[in-house]
Amino acid sequence: MENKGLIKCWGCEDLIPDIFIHTHHKTPQGAGGGDQESNLVNVCPSCHAAVHQTTHLVAQGKNAQARDALTLLSRGDAGWERRLLELVQQEARAWKSGDKRRTRLVTFEMPVDQYEQLKGMAHTMPRSGKTGKPMGVSRLLLGIVTRWMEDRVRTGLW
Repeated sequence: MENKGLIKCWGCEDLIPDIFIHTHHKTPQGAGGGDQESNLVNVCPSCHAAVHQTTHLVAQGKNAQARDALTLLSRGDAGWERRLLELVQQEARAWKSGDKRRTRLVTFEMPVDQYEQLKGMAHTMPRSGKTGKPMGVSRLLLGIVTRWMEDRVRTGLW
């Protein structure tokens, strides 16, 4: 049998159609984890949900309940249980570390000519004190959006 379009779940090791596979961050993005390959694993929806729900139990100090839940889910497969527990512990450690980012990455599309205008504007702005590099489009947009929001709040339009 050919395994075209199938990906092996890191947790249960079942072959799952690639359209159903989830990418799990070992260290969550909200806790400072990135998209580098070493921080990502492919899991089926069941294993993904199990990791996140079990992590919530661990965060509440319900370690025994979390382990029992994983044991039931893995149906006695010690390897499966160990792999899921590893992800749960890694995620729980990341959240407990207090290294939660206070920002979120926002991505959107804009016309190229507008981007080029912003890029030109950013290069005319004062340079960063630490690096001496031009401001950059991202920082310029952050400043524009921040000022716009502050104005809306200050004038009571928000």
